Amino acid sequence: MSISITSATAGTVQYSGLTSDTNWVDLVDQLMEVEGFHINRLNTWKQEWSDKITASQGLDSRLLILESVAGNFNSEIEFYSRTSTSSDEDVLTVTNTGSATPGAHSVEVGSSIKHRLGSDGKPDKDTTNYAGSGNQIQITVGGSNETITIDGGNYTLQGIANEINSESTLVDAEVINDGSDENEFRLVLTARNGGSSNAISIGANNTSVDFSMSGVGDRIDAVEEGTWSGTSHAVSGGQYLGSTNKTFHFTVTSSGEAQVVGSDEITVRWTDGEGNSGDIIFDSSYTADTPVNVFQGVQVKLSAGNVNGNDTFSIDIRHPDLQAAQDSGLAMTEKEVHSGFSDTNTTEVTSTDQTFSYTYNGQQRTIDVAAGTTLSELRGLINNDSENPGITAGILNDGSGFSTACHLTLTGNDPGAAYKITSISHTLTNFDNTFNETQAAQNSMVKVDGYPADSSEYIQRSSNTIGDLISGVTLFLSGTGTTTVSITDDTDAVKTKIGGFVDSVNSVLDYIKEMTAYDEAEEGGNNGTMIGNYAFQIVKQRINDILSSPVPGLTDGVDSYTHLSQIGIKTDLDQNGKWVIDSATLDDAMSNDLEAVCNLFTRNETSGVDGIAELIRDETDKLSEAYSAADPGIVSVLINRYEEIVDNIDSKIEREERRLALVENRLNIKFTRLEVLLGQLQGQTDYLTSMLDNLPTIGDN
Repeated sequence: MSISITSATAGTVQYSGLTSDTNWVDLVDQLMEVEGFHINRLNTWKQEWSDKITASQGLDSRLLILESVAGNFNSEIEFYSRTSTSSDEDVLTVTNTGSATPGAHSVEVGSSIKHRLGSDGKPDKDTTNYAGSGNQIQITVGGSNETITIDGGNYTLQGIANEINSESTLVDAEVINDGSDENEFRLVLTARNGGSSNAISIGANNTSVDFSMSGVGDRIDAVEEGTWSGTSHAVSGGQYLGSTNKTFHFTVTSSGEAQVVGSDEITVRWTDGEGNSGDIIFDSSYTADTPVNVFQGVQVKLSAGNVNGNDTFSIDIRHPDLQAAQDSGLAMTEKEVHSGFSDTNTTEVTSTDQTFSYTYNGQQRTIDVAAGTTLSELRGLINNDSENPGITAGILNDGSGFSTACHLTLTGNDPGAAYKITSISHTLTNFDNTFNETQAAQNSMVKVDGYPADSSEYIQRSSNTIGDLISGVTLFLSGTGTTTVSITDDTDAVKTKIGGFVDSVNSVLDYIKEMTAYDEAEEGGNNGTMIGNYAFQIVKQRINDILSSPVPGLTDGVDSYTHLSQIGIKTDLDQNGKWVIDSATLDDAMSNDLEAVCNLFTRNETSGVDGIAELIRDETDKLSEAYSAADPGIVSVLINRYEEIVDNIDSKIEREERRLALVENRLNIKFTRLEVLLGQLQGQTDYLTSMLDNLPTIGDN
């Protein structure tokens, strides 16, 4: 028999077994099994501590879940569940958050909206004269027009309004203060009849009150400096291309004191009232008093000097249309339709290289159109333009079969009066320049609870989804008319949240009980992994203390409820001390004083009192705070301590494994030598036996 053994330290040892016929491998294995008793004990010990780590991590994960549940339940907004309804869903539908306040609101989506046209701004209404005797204003509404003549002397802004009201049969006039810091008074004309067919236009006008966009200096106000400390000053200018009233706000975002105009790079961040924003940069090559484009034709220039970081200024922009003439109060996107073309893919729209231009949301765009481009290719050029400001081109075939059956359409991607498509022009050789507005860009027009009180005025928004008129409520407009929006408490949903919180608490406490249980049947033979563990007991005690104690800061006799048992939440000895909810008691408590139930659970920001959910959130956060934190949680400390023990055991196991390798090596060498020695002895035995066999026998001749 021949046996090979490979050792890490002794190499390969060959046991012939010819002499001893002994299985040295099995013998070494048996001896090593005896020698491995200590390492086996270490591995068993390691597993016990690893099981404790796993159990502690299980507790930590359940505490984190409880912290999350409590954290999603610890404020008034998160606690309440409220439902909202619309009495007429043909007018609007509604959704809400928990912050919505119970109540009812009347919401009107307007129809036959009256046009309101505003003049440029003036510094006063009763002092300065803006019209003299003989001055005239020609007013047209729909197909009717009239001329208002100023008679008998000079007129202030209010005087002009009075004169119009005494003479006009088409409009009503008033002077408003638009809230600007300067030139805040405006003469406003309101059509007496509503709808898109009754838009107001001003013809001949030789007063100094301007209703057009031509008075650039009057429509783009002078700069209003805010926290401005530099020696350079901003100046407004340009030709406003937008279609709404708004304010541009500017902030110097480049950091540093005394940044020099024309030497340092100065970055100014701008925003407007419609959500647009951007940066304008005055670099080191900038020449003082040179206009820089901002947005929608508005320009700004800086005079010589310096500016400082965080300096601010603003510019008011006035548009004549305070409220558009509309048939409905729903927000809409603009759509422009071309008069027609013969086909989409054969006939070229231009025989030479030309351009196609339009303005959208006050942003001008010009596209190069190559010779031979077809109508469908022109559509692609518009849609695939990397600087397309937000329109979609399409082709409408009207089915007539005529040479004008194919119509290029331009549709704004955004609803609202700000998103008009204007100034469509081109130089295409085979394409006429006639576009018809088939749908106007317009705002939604609504009244809430009778506001605005003036029957002709509406609250305007750029979308049919409106979330800032009723707190916590979003309106989805779908038609015109009046509806009642009702918000009520959903106590069933609140009850479900409370039940989820109690379930999460029980999940932690049930786990602690399982991990620390004593096995009576086996007299401790299968005890819980963490039996007697102080950390598990501390967690249990702290949670139960919070749940069973009155809320600190709530007072009996003043507050309806001060502890959970009053609303039917308590421990049940028949269920091994689990927290349970008496449904009837909780229903009564919520019916009696839902706000007091809320205060029992949530943080009251007014009084500063933390309710049960906030107390549990805070406590679970502390208990499971990461070990790396300045004040680590008890569970993290426990896990870290156990991990250190396991690391120490691993070190001992590693040392023991090295020792066993050496022992095994020595045994292999020892038995190799023994086998060699036995082989030698066997050889000598064989030699002596042979010699004896060859000795002559007595009596032989």
